[in-house]
Amino acid sequence: MGKLLPRAALFALLALVLIAGLAVIVLIAIVGVPDPRTGMGGFQQQAVAIAPTVDLVVGFIVMLLVGWLVGRPFAGRVASAAAGLMVLVYIVLDLSAIAMLGNLGTQQLDKVALAYAVKIAGALIGGAIAGRSGAAATE
Repeated sequence: MGKLLPRAALFALLALVLIAGLAVIVLIAIVGVPDPRTGMGGFQQQAVAIAPTVDLVVGFIVMLLVGWLVGRPFAGRVASAAAGLMVLVYIVLDLSAIAMLGNLGTQQLDKVALAYAVKIAGALIGGAIAGRSGAAATE
């Protein structure tokens, strides 16, 4: 476990940055840049409408990739445990950031729970795939 936690924390930070950055890129690619006629209001209205779907898709893909990367040096259940620990650290960091911004409320708890469930599934699937690669267990 001594090597898993620092590795999980590092990859959780990587996942946070990738999800945030790629979600913005995808939103801009879909919605486009703000139109001078409608201003930021029109852009924000369109972005808010598709943001949950973008977060689900980007979140799943990134967590699948990062779960695979974090579990890659390990074999079997250790790879899945590394991915599980990474996603746990990710959730703690993400909730901490949300709480610091003052947006931690219960009005959209079902959407938040769905987003975390999809990200957990992606990370665990990635860890399971990494565990099947036959790498020598280092833990």
